[in-house]
Amino acid sequence: MIKDARVGSQISILFRTNFQTRPFEEELRSRSIAYKLVGGYNFFDRKEVRDMISYIRLIANTRDDASLLRILNYPKRGIGPGSISLIHEKASQMGESLYEILFRVCESPDFIPNLQKKIQSEIYNFVNLIERTKKKFSTAPKMYYAFREFIQEVGIEKEILLEEKDEKVAKARTFNLSELVNMMSYFEENHDSPEKPTLFDFINRLNLLMEDENPSDEDKEDNRVQLLTIHQSKGLEFESVYVPGMEEGILPNSRVLTEESSVDEERRLLYVAMTRARKHLCLTGAANRRKFGEQTATQASRFLTEIDPETMDWVSNDEVRQQETEDFFAELEKLKTGS
Repeated sequence: MIKDARVGSQISILFRTNFQTRPFEEELRSRSIAYKLVGGYNFFDRKEVRDMISYIRLIANTRDDASLLRILNYPKRGIGPGSISLIHEKASQMGESLYEILFRVCESPDFIPNLQKKIQSEIYNFVNLIERTKKKFSTAPKMYYAFREFIQEVGIEKEILLEEKDEKVAKARTFNLSELVNMMSYFEENHDSPEKPTLFDFINRLNLLMEDENPSDEDKEDNRVQLLTIHQSKGLEFESVYVPGMEEGILPNSRVLTEESSVDEERRLLYVAMTRARKHLCLTGAANRRKFGEQTATQASRFLTEIDPETMDWVSNDEVRQQETEDFFAELEKLKTGS
């Protein structure tokens, strides 16, 4: 499909919205393929993603002080810098982790003098939440069940809605939390060990993905696969273009399905995406998608029926799809090695 593309920058993946990027970023990172996400943050650099990963790390290891400091007052609990300083000072005196000090406060509210009653109560609620969630992760039939429940209970989604005045931005940020649950669900389903995966196993997977540097050096700038929205691609052209999400609700977007004029706008947007390709164009859709870990069936985009079938190679067989995927990444590997 992309063998004529000389450099990674001539390969683009065009998205209807930024929330679609996560699985592509994960796969590219896992294969050490350099990419450039145009006009947005990489998935693992997004605040809500890093916040939730800090919660996961703390649940797995309560001695992780860095993770605790990041999320102790997020969502807002009124535990400000002054209170955190008192907790930190006590931990240094005792030679214990911050969480151990919080646990002691729960056992003896006066363990830290001058700590307000309201703060003591918030610390109790926080520790209680972490302890309950630790038990749920160890007893749930699937980890992502516990994770999904924790996201609802901790209240980050509500905090995002309070922070963001733009409804679209808020929706995208909360969707990123769903994508983390989807990651965990997929990880559990595809874990290559006969033993049930643990939270530590999932964290190790996250660490590998987050530590895998996505090259951004000037000399590598022109060799990175381009990830961008269709709107951002206007005026650009690429040798090979991939457009994922050819499904009702994505392209066309769910917000416009009741208005014909808006659907026409989505149709024109797809035209923009298709005409970005000089040589190769691949439109893809998923038969099922995950939402908070659960598989749901999708409906193919109405726009696919409007394309002349004689102009397309329709691929639906699993074996053929697998070969296409292998060919795609084989060519990207060549870009890495310069062969």
